[in-house]
Amino acid sequence: MEYELDEDELAELSERTQIWEQLRAAFAARQRPGELLAHSCVYTEDVAWAVSGKSWDELAAVDLLQIRMDLRCLLPEAFWYFFPAFVHHCLFGTEEAGDPGFWVVWVLTPPPEDRLSSFDELVRLLSLNERAAVTRFVRWYSDCESCLDGRERLLAFWSS
Repeated sequence: MEYELDEDELAELSERTQIWEQLRAAFAARQRPGELLAHSCVYTEDVAWAVSGKSWDELAAVDLLQIRMDLRCLLPEAFWYFFPAFVHHCLFGTEEAGDPGFWVVWVLTPPPEDRLSSFDELVRLLSLNERAAVTRFVRWYSDCESCLDGRERLLAFWSS
């Protein structure tokens, strides 16, 4: 017997699909950068193994789990290149990938004032369409997960 979605589930699936379509279109022109990793990162080898030779749409749940807490090992261009993989798994993935939305939102939460330079460098690389798509995802995710650390900073930044 096939399970049918109720109205709320259909509305949620529709919203997730719209978020994905906007994000996919906004990031479609991004090319895989030549250099992916910050050399100063302790976990560079683990992250390199997970992304080695893969395009963003080839990353499996196991790859996302491998780099989940080490996303800051990716150079900013590489973070945005692989960003759609995390969002797709967040919107439509299985429990096998953990919570990829949390991991990227953690990176997208502005740090305290004294550590803003690397965050500014990351965000500066976004086009207007990409920023709008990221903002929509961040707002959706924060509505789903109201107990995020730094939620006020996150929403204030991505709503401006």
